This record gives sequence, structure tokens and C-alpha cells, in this order.
Amino acid sequence: MNIATSPELMVGKPDDSRLVLSIAEVANCLGVSDDLVYEFVHQRRLPCLRLGRRLVIPVRAVDAIIDECLAGFDPEVPLSALQARRRREP
Repeated sequence: MNIATSPELMVGKPDDSRLVLSIAEVANCLGVSDDLVYEFVHQRRLPCLRLGRRLVIPVRAVDAIIDECLAGFDPEVPLSALQARRRREP
């Protein structure tokens, strides 16, 4: 999934070919707060570039986080089975 071209997470125009996003844009795309994005940057879980005083996040890094999260996702497993498995895990 490419966050820059995904229609439901469109950052700009459909022909937008930006390489980086602002902290606020990443937070908006992921549906989280700016503070959480800053925390991920501080923890080095999300790479960033400092351009002067501004921090920007590579679009590829956001795509990689989403892809990593979806790596073990199986759409065939019913939600109830996943919830039952989580209850059994220590």
C-alpha cells in the first residue's frame, strides 16, 4: 500500500509525488496525534529528516510501518478467533 497514492489516505492531489510529509500530515494519515508521531521519531521507530527547523518523514517510512503491521494479517481469520487468541496470550 502506498500512502501517497492510496485514495482513502490521499495527502494531496492524485498526481502528488512528494517524497516527504510533515509531522501533522503523517499524524493525519495514520489517524494519530502529532505527539505520537514525535514520540516515534524520538524513539527512532520512525526515521525523519531535519530540514532547517522542520522535521519531515519520508513517505517510504510510513509505507514501511504499514506494510510491517500488515505482514502477519490474514483476512481469512475471523475477528473472533483473533480476539480469543489475544486473551490466551500472556
